[in-house]
Amino acid sequence: MATLLLEHLVAAARGRGVQAFTASVLPVAIVSNAGGTGLLACYGITAVPTRPVRSEKAPVDAAARLGGPVVLKADVAGLAHKTDAGAVQLDLHGGREARAGYRKLAEKFGARMSAALIQPMIIGGTEMTIGVAQEPVFGPLVVFGLAGAATDVFGDRSARLTPLTDTDAEALIRSIRSAPCCSAATVHPPPTWPPCATFCCASPGSPTTCHT
Repeated sequence: MATLLLEHLVAAARGRGVQAFTASVLPVAIVSNAGGTGLLACYGITAVPTRPVRSEKAPVDAAARLGGPVVLKADVAGLAHKTDAGAVQLDLHGGREARAGYRKLAEKFGARMSAALIQPMIIGGTEMTIGVAQEPVFGPLVVFGLAGAATDVFGDRSARLTPLTDTDAEALIRSIRSAPCCSAATVHPPPTWPPCATFCCASPGSPTTCHT
């Protein structure tokens, strides 16, 4: 949802190079990984270190530099849901597995794959989603909820009308059913709610600054 209305989200932001970022990536229907990372950076949200690799040898070297298990994702234009499309190779240990993972992606997507994105494998934590939905009557809604493979099974999402204050954003985050399972006492590493709240506040029509 967020990718389809990204131009509205970016237009609502102010400062830290957002206008320059907007001019460089929009208008598009689905923003690339680099574009999404750039948008997050505009709001001070740090993404997982990501490096593009374009040969079977490149992920071997990148995996050695990153250390630990890695993830490979096919960078295919217009592909929004990589897991469903088989575009993700998880928990690759060492150069041999990284090379094999790259080969599988290259064979599957062929010339459609401009590169593979290699990232460190993140263990633990809770995957969440933040999106924007355009409601025909009321306008843009900020949607927050549980993400991952089970997101459509559980449907644990909540929405609020814009504009959102920081208090509204925190209430939105804590309104989902799984919120008690995402506390610092039950999840390691503990969730970082302030960046989530900041990004919720950066939705269309919301205040420019949030104090969290």
